[in-house]
Amino acid sequence: MNQLRDILLRRVALHAAYVRCFNTDDGKVVLSDLMKEGFMFKPTFVSGDPQASALNEGSRRLVLSILKFVHKDHKELINHVEKELQNE
Repeated sequence: MNQLRDILLRRVALHAAYVRCFNTDDGKVVLSDLMKEGFMFKPTFVSGDPQASALNEGSRRLVLSILKFVHKDHKELINHVEKELQNE
């Protein structure tokens, strides 16, 4: 049970750090730039270049992951980690 507690505490602390970071004025500017550069507003597909398309999609995926994590509720986060541990 200590393992679960430690994982939850680390995850919640990480989440709090993301929220603190991206809820500042500077953090909002950075997140906005990440969204622009990370293909949130334009297609990731590059005709004839599957490697470039994959790279663009990877960038997009990272930005989506950050957005999802920043906007996640602590309770939802705890439930998610508990489910992950049960599946191991």
